[in-house]
Amino acid sequence: ARLGARRARTRLLRLADGEEEEVSAGARRTLKKAFDVVSAQVEELALSKWSEWLLAPCSPEGLHGELRFHDLQRGRIQGKQARLHEQYWPRADGFPAQAGSVLFASVVQVQPMHGEHGRVLLRFSLDPQLHSLPLGRGQEYVLSPRFIDPNSRTLADRLQQDARATTLEDAPATRPLSVRLMREHPATFRVTARAPPDAASAALDEQLRSLFPLTPSQEELFCLSRQNAVQCVNGPPGSGKTYFSAALICRLLVRALLVPGAVQRVLVTAFTHAAIDNLLNKVAELLGGRAVLAFAAEAAIELPVPRKFQRDDSKEFTVGCEVQHTDAGRYYVEEIRENGFLIRPVGGGGEQVVGASEIRRWRAFSLLSTDKKQQQRLEDELRRRVLLLGCTCYQTPKVRESLAAKFDFLLVDEASQMLLTHLSMSLPLLQDLRPPVPGRPPGRLMVVGDTKQMGPLLTEQYPEAADGLPPVHASVLRWLAGRAL
Repeated sequence: ARLGARRARTRLLRLADGEEEEVSAGARRTLKKAFDVVSAQVEELALSKWSEWLLAPCSPEGLHGELRFHDLQRGRIQGKQARLHEQYWPRADGFPAQAGSVLFASVVQVQPMHGEHGRVLLRFSLDPQLHSLPLGRGQEYVLSPRFIDPNSRTLADRLQQDARATTLEDAPATRPLSVRLMREHPATFRVTARAPPDAASAALDEQLRSLFPLTPSQEELFCLSRQNAVQCVNGPPGSGKTYFSAALICRLLVRALLVPGAVQRVLVTAFTHAAIDNLLNKVAELLGGRAVLAFAAEAAIELPVPRKFQRDDSKEFTVGCEVQHTDAGRYYVEEIRENGFLIRPVGGGGEQVVGASEIRRWRAFSLLSTDKKQQQRLEDELRRRVLLLGCTCYQTPKVRESLAAKFDFLLVDEASQMLLTHLSMSLPLLQDLRPPVPGRPPGRLMVVGDTKQMGPLLTEQYPEAADGLPPVHASVLRWLAGRAL
């Protein structure tokens, strides 16, 4: 992977004379050394605050050590899990030994030089008792970028857990859902037809249809979603996917509020925050309709508030984002200026310049902070019997840590952009698809998107799978919808 990545082409450097600085702090030393860039344009080397590069001697041993280097390795430091950073590596009590001929490096300064490729100043932080890499003037070294994306480690751990829990001798229904989605045809997730509802249930369904109306084709999809454990919704832009998803969620939540003791916990996930925000705002809009509010008041129920698991960024603004002014109006940020923000009313009107203290990001839903100080509030919210929560696929492991009970319905929005491996992090939060305990319906999974829209963003080229399993670059929607057709 290190050699195959387009960004990972190694750079050949030669340690230069002079421009050397050394600072000692206890047992550790911080070195700054200048290198002449031999085999690359100096402009290719970007400045870095962290140790984003690996430096090794230009020798068979150095290249082998660099290729063997395990960027995503974890160890335990003082009883806690820690990722591999220069302050921890190599340390006998923390991480297994790695190649000693590799140093972490950060680019401090890039200096183009006339007639030459240029010169680069690198910084190292090391413990001389643990590092044995000699740095000799005139010697040649190779510089390669590190692969330090922590999400890759999380994905690998999740897939390994599912693999360990799976054997080919297991009955298909007992395998982890991620494995079933990869191996089984969507038809296997169909359940038996629902029994005809009684008079009270039929009357309640009719009320919900009037409060959250759907077109005939959408109504058919809604019925299928109650019958199938896994349901795909595919449609072009403007076909009403967001409205359908929001109306479906509203029906599920309001029905559970009207049935004593019923539980309905819905999780919305996507690859991007924008997709989740769009759907949660639509749900809040439907729940805030005049007819819905009047119905809730008459039925004496408290409508749920959509919530999203995310750090508070209400005072962070970008061009185009929607904000709320102190006058309670909603505006778009047109331009960011030194003296404030140029905003324009959503419904049209005159522009004005305001300060950061006068606006905040507009959302129709509330945020559940990722701050550990708010852990108790998060746990209390996750105990609700009727709940709607949104979070990106990468945040679901944090939600799982505080989860007292699993979700009954998982909706994946913009599924054409999400890989199956990304979805695997959210699936453990879903109630079992097998026949549940009495009184609790089985879990349901719905993936929504457009197979003709742009798929996952890929930076590499991957081969097609030859074993009948989905390729690593397959999106959730393309894989499931393609197999169902």
